[in-house]
Amino acid sequence: MLKQVCKVNVESEIEGPGWHTSKETPANFHKLGIDRFCEELDVLPDSQKNAIIYSLQLYIKDESPELIVPDDPRINKLLNIKVDDKHLQYYYYRRHGKIYE
Repeated sequence: MLKQVCKVNVESEIEGPGWHTSKETPANFHKLGIDRFCEELDVLPDSQKNAIIYSLQLYIKDESPELIVPDDPRINKLLNIKVDDKHLQYYYYRRHGKIYE
């Protein structure tokens, strides 16, 4: 799967999941979109869930929070999660060439 789908030899070479360069973020969500996002996030493995939350936290460091996420208690709770470092063995590319590891 790594070679065929991701075009890499080892898992650590896969780019981290998330919103690296997208202009579409949870801030674009209306109530039903937030419901769906939270439901889908809840069924993901912890590694993926942590990586997605982390990518949002990084995105907010680079941009105004209100442009990235809606002011919603469920989203705010996610953003306050301390992600587990063991799930962050990816590269997170951001606009303007910035890379987080």
